[in-house]
Amino acid sequence: MTSDVAYWRVAKPSRARGRPRKSEVDRALLAATVQLLAEGLTLDALSFGKIADRAGVSKATIYRRWRDKRGLLEAALKDLERRPVRPLPRAGCAHDDLVMTLRQIRQWLHESPEAQIMPQLVGEIRRNPRLVENYFVRILQTERHRLRQILDHGVATGDFRRDLDTELVSRMLYGMLMVDMWRLFQPGPPEAVPAVDETERAVRELTRGLLSTQVGPARRPVFSRQKA
Repeated sequence: MTSDVAYWRVAKPSRARGRPRKSEVDRALLAATVQLLAEGLTLDALSFGKIADRAGVSKATIYRRWRDKRGLLEAALKDLERRPVRPLPRAGCAHDDLVMTLRQIRQWLHESPEAQIMPQLVGEIRRNPRLVENYFVRILQTERHRLRQILDHGVATGDFRRDLDTELVSRMLYGMLMVDMWRLFQPGPPEAVPAVDETERAVRELTRGLLSTQVGPARRPVFSRQKA
């Protein structure tokens, strides 16, 4: 999934032939903003000077486009929404599809600058909720929706129980990945992060209560939808 990381690698505008195109400069500035935040620079420490140095342009170039840092940050976050969504895997069985999807999301959370800027934006939830609202919708809902699609597909094919609460299970699985990711941002020595292989083990343990073949007439369904 290196494409997600490469998408935000700063490509400094070419100066070999005249002035760089406006779109090329804009792309470099937005990518530099995301990259600096992903490297751990706080919003307070983020400045036009540092962004200009990273993008290889002058500060005047930024001021011609945005009046302040908030405007540039808003543009950078909005640009994140254009990141292409990865296609869902179809390995042939719901268990393998689920493992592959979890591994994709886990790698994305650990390596993509788009996900790595999350700690810098948490404080903005209260101060500037409108600024970061769409970002967190994408981080917390769009990726989790992919999990639910896999679970729904497993229900439709008969791999998972028909009464499976796919919304609840998708939250449980995504929560596991989020806890895993936040260990990387703890102060002090980094906490040991579980190996990727634990993704498959977690699914195996969980699917003991998900698979349709595990449900008998005398056994109460696990993760079933609540009846009104």
